[in-house]
Amino acid sequence: MSDLKHKTPAELRAEITSISRWRAGKEREATEKEALAASLLVEASQLRQRAHNMGQCEAWARIYLAEKT
Repeated sequence: MSDLKHKTPAELRAEITSISRWRAGKEREATEKEALAASLLVEASQLRQRAHNMGQCEAWARIYLAEKT
């Protein structure tokens, strides 16, 4: 940080621009990853619901099989 004191105004402006672009890129990346995480949570929830539904179907099939044998 102390090296910034010794830079010229033009160098400082360039540094600010560079850092600003870098930060904006990281913010965009973070937003994209948050959206992906939310999407994956929804997908995981849907898979769990399907697994639960199939488990209920399996249980009823076992009940009916036991009644018929």
